[in-house]
Amino acid sequence: MDEYKSLNFYDILCRLLPELKTCDAKSFSSDIVPTLKTVISISHTPLSGAYNYYQVVEMANLADVTKIGEDQRRISPDDICNIQYSSGTTGKPKGICLNHLQMVNNGYYIGKTLELNTENHRLCVQVPLFHVFGMVVCIMPSFHFGGTLVLPSPMYSPTSNLMAIEQERCNVIFGTPTMYHDLINLQSECNRTINLSKALIGAAAWSPKLLYNMKEVLKIKHIVAAYGATETTAIVFLSMMDCDKLETKTVGKIGECIEAKVVDTNGQTLPFGAPGELCIRGYVTMADYWGEPDKTKEVMDSQRWLKTGLVTLKRKRIFTQICRDRFILHEDGSGEVVGRLKDVVIRG
Repeated sequence: MDEYKSLNFYDILCRLLPELKTCDAKSFSSDIVPTLKTVISISHTPLSGAYNYYQVVEMANLADVTKIGEDQRRISPDDICNIQYSSGTTGKPKGICLNHLQMVNNGYYIGKTLELNTENHRLCVQVPLFHVFGMVVCIMPSFHFGGTLVLPSPMYSPTSNLMAIEQERCNVIFGTPTMYHDLINLQSECNRTINLSKALIGAAAWSPKLLYNMKEVLKIKHIVAAYGATETTAIVFLSMMDCDKLETKTVGKIGECIEAKVVDTNGQTLPFGAPGELCIRGYVTMADYWGEPDKTKEVMDSQRWLKTGLVTLKRKRIFTQICRDRFILHEDGSGEVVGRLKDVVIRG
């Protein structure tokens, strides 16, 4: 992408790499960053020193396609296929390594719980695709069960989202509480004809009033609550379609093939109903932080229990605080957020 809003990424890159403006894409090389061999832009505008993405696609020949087929047969479910960068417990981003098995299975679990296999769904995608919310929660279930993904605009736009819901006849929507607030305010003003059957809400805390307005103003029939982290692929707890406890702090029930426990400050397992720090183990737990074994050991023990209180950091500018939920696990497998172990700044 060459620009976004007021930022021109190509100009920034040219200031860092002056050679970019004086050469073509084939001959590009940099003394400043000698390991950088190729620059590719997804812009339709020709840029000096860079390939256009569509040019790269057209470069493929039969040999390239054949090689892809050969590589596909060598891929293991345990191979890393995605690295998500998160600030973790420090201001420095860490690469969270996720594999094929995690993304495919978490997407299947989400789609099955939302019963996306029972009807043709048209999903309005409000969230960015570079995050696990968009990549795993939105895209993967549709790969499993079919359906239509509606991308209303290149960047977040409540107006475009509401128009797309009406014009594309979307019946499923996923988003954060703030996004639903925006839609409710817009719909209250313009009263568009919409027919939303299901909605998933997650990534931040919500109020009972918001859930009420989602049903009354947006006419959403079923609201599903989700709880998870990037280090757990995406979603760990998910409420059922017929859940009647959404107006409490419940975050649904633990997912299939996932283990959960709550521990005290000494790491000792607490009984059901006692508040503490949530720990997760199972296919969803990340492989590691890319190239940072010490940081990985801080959040995951030798038995691969992941400490969720140390993985979620909400950051606003340069101010950082660790988000550590006080969590209760019930005997029926449901979970409940009952407060914070530390203060938190939440965006979204």
